[in-house]
Amino acid sequence: GVGRNLSDRGLSQDEISVLFETDIRLANDILDSLFSNWHKFPRVARHALISMAFNLGGPRLSKFKKMRQALERQDFATAAYEAGNSLWAKQVPSRADEIIEMFHHAADEISSEAAAGSEARVDRLSEDASATSDDGF
Repeated sequence: GVGRNLSDRGLSQDEISVLFETDIRLANDILDSLFSNWHKFPRVARHALISMAFNLGGPRLSKFKKMRQALERQDFATAAYEAGNSLWAKQVPSRADEIIEMFHHAADEISSEAAAGSEARVDRLSEDASATSDDGF
């Protein structure tokens, strides 16, 4: 096998960067295999999933079936609940709380965008109604 005495020699910053980049690529590959649309999620949700894939790996992340179903629907509030309602959350409560909070932020972001879209539609309808009434109809 190949070994290295990390106590005496350690790793250079370049070696650490290469290892990190490899791990992030692997996390992305895991997410590509588990989620058809994760690249379209809000940034904070993508970061939460990268963190989970990075720390759990594919086989363990794949076991979060209800959370994955919620994420496929982009239901980030339910995804947060399901992440918190897991053995993982009991085992690593600080990390779980951070991920749960990230999913809640994603849910809030989606709600804000939806509300802004609704307001814009109402404004357009009001403008259309005003224009129609100005024409005498």
